[in-house]
Amino acid sequence: MSQMPPPGPMPTGPVAYQSPPPGAQASQGLAIGSLVCGILSIVTFCGWYLSIPLGVVAIVLGQIAKGKIARGEAGGAGPAKAGVICGAIGVVLSVLITILAVVGVTMFGNKMKELERQQRLQQQQSTTTTTQRLVVPVAR
Repeated sequence: MSQMPPPGPMPTGPVAYQSPPPGAQASQGLAIGSLVCGILSIVTFCGWYLSIPLGVVAIVLGQIAKGKIARGEAGGAGPAKAGVICGAIGVVLSVLITILAVVGVTMFGNKMKELERQQRLQQQQSTTTTTQRLVVPVAR
């Protein structure tokens, strides 16, 4: 059997509570807001009208929170850094998807028009050949 060590001496006076610095809650909130906006930016990357503004807000909030953390006003550098990274990823994904969509529509849009034109020509040719076959000379 193992024995537990005896308890240490009990404090005789009241225990003082240390309050966080005045800006701690604000910068912690900025860091978490940055993280939430960054995650939403990644989730909504297909909608550039949501993803890009959310990513920019995440980057700005994260940088403000990181500045407050560097000045020693609060802790929580992790969520601020994650928010900046997620915001940047969301913006990059959204911009790439938008560029690829525009390039795809312009490249394949012209090819689709060409294919439609060729199909119309083939249909016109097939209808003229069938009408020519239907004409039967009548013997008198």
